[in-house]
Amino acid sequence: MGGSGQQKSIGKYIKAAASPSVVFFTLPWLMAILVMGTLAQKYLGLYEAQKSFFSGWVLWLGPVPLPGSYLTIGAISLALLAKFLLYSPWKKHQAGIIITHLGVLVLLLGGLL
Repeated sequence: MGGSGQQKSIGKYIKAAASPSVVFFTLPWLMAILVMGTLAQKYLGLYEAQKSFFSGWVLWLGPVPLPGSYLTIGAISLALLAKFLLYSPWKKHQAGIIITHLGVLVLLLGGLL
């Protein structure tokens, strides 16, 4: 009996992870990291800026820890994967949408690696 309540709560988390609002709020942050890292290359150099802004789980802006690029790309990839596998309409006439989402997912996972 306890399992069905736990399954419902897991289902709520999966549905929340597949929500388009995850991408809506994380994509601008990823763009901000990209701009900050690009501008920082002038002052820090290419490799130090890459290490600081693009190759970390946490981005430190002074004493404030913020989600880094790996965490942000991981959140977007997880949201897209959940949406793709569980909530996509797998119909023949929507094959273009499925292929497009699969392509974006492959690109994100490649960027994460």
